[in-house]
Amino acid sequence: MAAGSQTVRITGLKELVKATGGYKGALAKEVRGELYEAAKLVATDARSRMTRIDARSAMGLVPFARATGSAGVRQRKKKRLHPGRGDYGALQMRRALLPALWSKRDDVERRVERMLDRLGDEAGF
Repeated sequence: MAAGSQTVRITGLKELVKATGGYKGALAKEVRGELYEAAKLVATDARSRMTRIDARSAMGLVPFARATGSAGVRQRKKKRLHPGRGDYGALQMRRALLPALWSKRDDVERRVERMLDRLGDEAGF
């Protein structure tokens, strides 16, 4: 699969940020918080899927949100979880992360859409 083809893209966030003068103070904190909560939905599902394969690795799957408006799930454990297995990252993607993303896609989109609608209403759009 091509890089970036397995993402949930939210439209309107950049436009809202531009219209409100950029990420500043409370707006930045609120957007990051909502994106983090959306990523947490996927991380929780991915951890439950990965636990069947490797519980230690599953606990390393954590959500993140950046100030730039992106969010996701990453592995925080050391890269050497399984030294003899060069495809372990791909295994995590195939068996846990991608299925979790697709199963929670509607929930993530709904949550972020509500946030954008609320912020847009507060900004007078």
